[in-house]
Amino acid sequence: AEFRMSGGTVRSNHSGNSGGGIYAKGKLSMTGGEISANTAATYGGGAILKTVGGSVSGGSIKGNSASANGGGLQIDGTVSLSNASVSSNSASGKGGGISVSSSGTCNLSSGNVSGNTAKAGGGGIYIDGTCKANGSSFTGNQSSGDGGAVYIASGTFTTFQANQAVNIQGNSASGNGSGIYNRNITVLNNNAHILNNQCKNGTQRGIFHEGSLFSIEGNTEIQQEIYL
Repeated sequence: AEFRMSGGTVRSNHSGNSGGGIYAKGKLSMTGGEISANTAATYGGGAILKTVGGSVSGGSIKGNSASANGGGLQIDGTVSLSNASVSSNSASGKGGGISVSSSGTCNLSSGNVSGNTAKAGGGGIYIDGTCKANGSSFTGNQSSGDGGAVYIASGTFTTFQANQAVNIQGNSASGNGSGIYNRNITVLNNNAHILNNQCKNGTQRGIFHEGSLFSIEGNTEIQQEIYL
């Protein structure tokens, strides 16, 4: 089954379980429109995506909330997000904007993850699976725990392609790692910029690394303390 969305709005819905706006065991192809103001009692306030081959190549996912993880999106399958906006979503658990489970893969390009909030960690995105990013911005996200923009738990986070900048700036965390909190593997290749992220605990730990590997390569720019 395939659901195509090129316009219109899916809004103000509630799920007593997961997938407030959309529960996708089939293929979701979103090129426009808006998923907004939906709520879920567990995961995926805006949508939960459980299949391989889903894509969000336009439109916006905003103002959704989840009582567990993935305020905007819960990704349990393989999903490509490009030229899309994930903004102003919230999670009482982890991943205010996006949560990627251990079975999930998220490929981000030319979009923004902004103004999302999480209470437990990963204001912008929480990663137990795999996330690859290029040409994306993580800005203005907040975590009441660790990882203001990006929290890598048991997963991997990789940026790539020199001509497509990944910007992680202006995020905040009440704990550590206002830009990135890494508990497993992070590889920043080429044109990644980490700056002006703020820890509200009085430290300067914009990047907090307690995982197996944190690697920077190429033209990566970091104007934050790296704490390990």
